[in-house]
Amino acid sequence: MVASGRRRVSMFVVVATIAAGLVAAVAPLPGADLAGAVTKPTLRMAVLGDSYSAGVGVGLVGTGCDRDRLAWGPRAYNELMGSRYTLGSLKFVACSGYTSDQITANQLGAVTSSTNMVTLTAGGNDIGFGGKVRSCVLRNCPSSLLSLSASSAERPRQTWIGLRAKLADLYVRIRQRMAPGGKLFVATYPIPFAEVDRD
Repeated sequence: MVASGRRRVSMFVVVATIAAGLVAAVAPLPGADLAGAVTKPTLRMAVLGDSYSAGVGVGLVGTGCDRDRLAWGPRAYNELMGSRYTLGSLKFVACSGYTSDQITANQLGAVTSSTNMVTLTAGGNDIGFGGKVRSCVLRNCPSSLLSLSASSAERPRQTWIGLRAKLADLYVRIRQRMAPGGKLFVATYPIPFAEVDRD
């Protein structure tokens, strides 16, 4: 129970840090109305991706996509963006377990020509990251986890070059659907286990 509590506190810290970093990176140019008063641009945001965007580990584990309202994307939108934007719409479609192919097939519909901000995590499930972490926690840390090899049990012949091309295609597809001048933020993954020098 204590370990579970520590993991939850740690995840809250990660979520808060990412959300704050996202806001710090966004500096919209203020507009002005006819009377000369400064107006805030309207934010239309979409949160895409896998479990890191869905918020797994932040709250209670749910079924299906296991989205949590305290995930870093919705938190940034609801708690922080209001100081810089007029809040317009939020489409929270991130889904736990999704690969980049599934994100492309099932989540791009949330991005339209009026969407001016998209956040994304993708690629972890393509390399079987979840299974590698579980193996490290429950049994031992295989070299495939420590080296973060691109292959997995489901995709034994996958290479980093192939995955990079797939992700680049996903980024381009998202940008093509967004409003001109919109911002796409791609968050990275933490490395939960460091290789120990046993010499």
